[in-house]
Amino acid sequence: MMPDGYGTSHTMPVRGGSRQGIDPCRVQVVTGDRPFLVDTVASCLLRHGWRVEDVRHPIIGVKRDRGTIEAVGMPGRGGCASESWIHIDATAPLGTD
Repeated sequence: MMPDGYGTSHTMPVRGGSRQGIDPCRVQVVTGDRPFLVDTVASCLLRHGWRVEDVRHPIIGVKRDRGTIEAVGMPGRGGCASESWIHIDATAPLGTD
């Protein structure tokens, strides 16, 4: 089970998905599954001028020990807790690096 407050996120460039010569970034968030996570992340990006191009949100059953993945399976079975693995391709506002 993931400890409360555990989560990670980062961005990386996405090549080959460019729109009008601008490559989007991929925002990835991994955290315990809770309501409204995708809405919250997407609205934060939109509020800061980013354009959301694509969203993928699998919910994966993961068993962890001190943050290290020990097993992957069905959420709720075999000690696997539900985790949200959110992947959003987004384009930064013009004029930002």
